[in-house]
Amino acid sequence: TIPQEIDICVSNQCNLRCRYCYSGNLDRSRAQRLDLRRMKLAVLRYLRAAGPRAEKISISGGEPLLDKRLLASLLPWLRRTAGPGMEIECFSNGTLLDRSTAELFRRSGVHLKISLDGAAASQDLNRVTGAGGPSFALVARNIKALPKDLRRTLGISSTVTRATAPRLSENIKFLASLGAGDLGLSFAVQEKWSRRDLADLRRELKASYAYLTGEGRGAFKEPPKFGYKTLRPGKAWLENFCGQGEVSIGPDGYFYPCSILSASSVAQDVALRARYAAGDWRSGPDLVKVRASREKAFRAIMACGQREFLGCLLCIYYSSLRGGG
Repeated sequence: TIPQEIDICVSNQCNLRCRYCYSGNLDRSRAQRLDLRRMKLAVLRYLRAAGPRAEKISISGGEPLLDKRLLASLLPWLRRTAGPGMEIECFSNGTLLDRSTAELFRRSGVHLKISLDGAAASQDLNRVTGAGGPSFALVARNIKALPKDLRRTLGISSTVTRATAPRLSENIKFLASLGAGDLGLSFAVQEKWSRRDLADLRRELKASYAYLTGEGRGAFKEPPKFGYKTLRPGKAWLENFCGQGEVSIGPDGYFYPCSILSASSVAQDVALRARYAAGDWRSGPDLVKVRASREKAFRAIMACGQREFLGCLLCIYYSSLRGGG
């Protein structure tokens, strides 16, 4: 069973230093970039292996908009190759967003998602520059500078942390005011939430629901997506787990079972690459190794005793391995 999504990690370079970034102890002075030829071949190998199971192509990094020239070639090619029905998305921190770039994504039929955690107090708590400076004003200005119809083509991707959860409903109201088409909520995978934290989150989710079904109805084209996961023992759950999620082609040209690996120091370490990589751009994804890694992750998650999780299960699992957990 091959996962239904391929992630393209175009580069390990980024102009922000978000405090919850899953790149870990990545050495950004050792730049790694995936060139256009290798990207195309990796995508073709994946699509051939996945066949009709392929549902989504994601573009990530690093910061993809650091190389707009590459995107100008990649995005139209992806749409032509994958066909009109394939979901294609790209995640960006929004600091380099401008009208011409947003137009490129719209013309190419690729959904651009801007990472923005909310109003200034929440955004600038974690999403900072290399010098620790704020990013909110720049990102908000870039979004607001776009015409309304172009803003509507954007998505917002918001990471919720224990510190920002008590302001979630306030942040959703602010994000709704920007005029983007959709909103996705995810959670910082490194954090452990207490009962009190979860109570705060539950309260804020209820307040957000009340807003989105009342005063804020229609603020987004569809209800915000919430990254809550459930997992149970059994063969059916295992098969579902093995088929969901992604394989990721890293900036080093190797496939990994999760983007949290391809965007991290794993792609810079020969021993870790040998341990986690599952194929490369020449040969395509190694389906046997991908399956084995999924089964191992499933067993480990089952053994932990938890059954409900905030966020991507693979990201939580591989983050715990890198942290020695």
